[in-house]
Amino acid sequence: IVDLMAESTQIVGSKGDARRAIKGGAVAVNKDKIGSHETIIDESSLLHGKYIMVENGKKNKFMVEV
Repeated sequence: IVDLMAESTQIVGSKGDARRAIKGGAVAVNKDKIGSHETIIDESSLLHGKYIMVENGKKNKFMVEV
């Protein structure tokens, strides 16, 4: 999840920012809160076989096409 947020999509500025957001409880994938920076996003997380919705806080929502 950290690589997805920081490198692939640039939802946050750095991996450290991603870890802090996750630790603060601000990150959700497909409306499910992420509890650890070691969470793996795999094919079972895809919506309609090709999308992932990532939320960083209440107002920052991103649709990622895989």
